[in-house]
Amino acid sequence: GLPLGAATTNLAWGLYAFRAGYINAGALTGVRGGLDTVRWATDFMLNAVRTDHVVVQVGNGGGGADHGYWGPPQHYPSSITRDCVKIYSSQTASDIFGDWAASMAAGYLVFNSTDPTYANTLKDAAVDLYDRGNSNQGTYWTSFYSSPGFNDEMCVAAMWLYKATG
Repeated sequence: GLPLGAATTNLAWGLYAFRAGYINAGALTGVRGGLDTVRWATDFMLNAVRTDHVVVQVGNGGGGADHGYWGPPQHYPSSITRDCVKIYSSQTASDIFGDWAASMAAGYLVFNSTDPTYANTLKDAAVDLYDRGNSNQGTYWTSFYSSPGFNDEMCVAAMWLYKATG
């Protein structure tokens, strides 16, 4: 949801603005490289978007069990429920859709020079998510990761979409 979108946008922004620094530090590619990190997150988001809903979170999100375990996911205790949180078309979620649209549009700028096919997939997803957030305005989160509004996320998304689409 919100943490993934915000973190991915910030990582992509850094790669877009300071690509030469990543190259000079040897941190652009590879398992721990910036490109792979942004691609992992944008792939997750792309796979979570469906025609009638978007899966925005795995786990309870209440800060309890999920935040009480800090080990690798393959060792996550099977006794803890890992429900999926889905946002359906009839629900408001401009805050999350805006965050994810910003991530995808910033990702487009990062990948456009090295993988234009993937970049265009991100741009199309960014436009779709922005449209979803704009057509049914309002916030989604009322729990642990709450957002006081959606205008900031939608504004950031609009800025990154402007950069991506001209």
